[in-house]
Amino acid sequence: MEQNKNQEAWRLLDDASKINDPATKAETDHLESLLKQAREVADDPYEESFAHEHENLTNVVAWSNQRHKTWSWAIIGGALLGVFLLWWLTNSKNEDVDKEKQKLEKVEAWSQPCDTVITYENCGEPNWVEMYNSPNKYKAHNLAYAKERVEHLKNDIAKADSMEYYAAHKSEYEKSLKEWEPKFDEINSMSYDKLKEMAVKDAKNDIKKVKGGANFVLTLLIIVIILIPLYIWTGYQHGYEITASRRREKVLSWIRKIGFGIAGFFFGAGLVFKFFPDETPRERRERKGFSNDTGRIGTNLLFKGLLMLAGAIILAFVSIFIMLVEVIAGLKHKLRNIKTVSKA
Repeated sequence: MEQNKNQEAWRLLDDASKINDPATKAETDHLESLLKQAREVADDPYEESFAHEHENLTNVVAWSNQRHKTWSWAIIGGALLGVFLLWWLTNSKNEDVDKEKQKLEKVEAWSQPCDTVITYENCGEPNWVEMYNSPNKYKAHNLAYAKERVEHLKNDIAKADSMEYYAAHKSEYEKSLKEWEPKFDEINSMSYDKLKEMAVKDAKNDIKKVKGGANFVLTLLIIVIILIPLYIWTGYQHGYEITASRRREKVLSWIRKIGFGIAGFFFGAGLVFKFFPDETPRERRERKGFSNDTGRIGTNLLFKGLLMLAGAIILAFVSIFIMLVEVIAGLKHKLRNIKTVSKA
């Protein structure tokens, strides 16, 4: 086909070749329209060079209009691992809530009045584990904590004379010290009823904090469970949508490679420790000439578990992050398409 006889067809084909990588539905439709016009005005649409270029661009249109799977089994697997970890953490948090409720029950069951008298000089250390077991232990704990706070604040104020950081916060320390200094005597002079009221309030606050953490983890678990089907549903995009997200896909691809690589490193390091004996504290002490240690936990076993857990957490986090980004972008495409159809 001679160029002078087919000038208009080639002009249309040249215009079409300028948008050979459409990133929207409108661009795809425009490219298809130009190709149709070029073929209609061509003297010889089967001429080799014209037909070859026309076919290449027609394939671009076909690919752009088709839907393609963009989701990955590896990402879904990582997200499912995240579901398992969050489920395990949710159960653990719920157990913590039950433990805090038991502490409140202990306080409410108090019956013997507090008869502890503790001086500032003879005050011991705070006991966070057994503080709710009895009114005496609760009072002793709070007195010890009040003394600890006062002594720490005094030390911080003393450091202000020689250290710049503490000097900059000296006024804050002095203000806190004025608030904490009278607390020791206040707690020491509390009646049993007032002390029990304080303990009930503290126990309820502890329950509230732990329950807040449990609800947060449960919310994350529900979100990830919902994300997985959304990820698959939004993971069938038109070709032009894939083209439009090429830069994002490139960034996510690097995040996936780096994240999965780090996760694999931790998994691999954990597996390597499989070839080392799980030496127990008893064995370690016997090797050093002692024999009175009754320890049972293997040091290598613990380290191996921590490494593999770290790998699992990283893998799950990276997968869920990529899934979240993909779902948000996919939902935007879905909403844009719905608006386009409704306007038509």
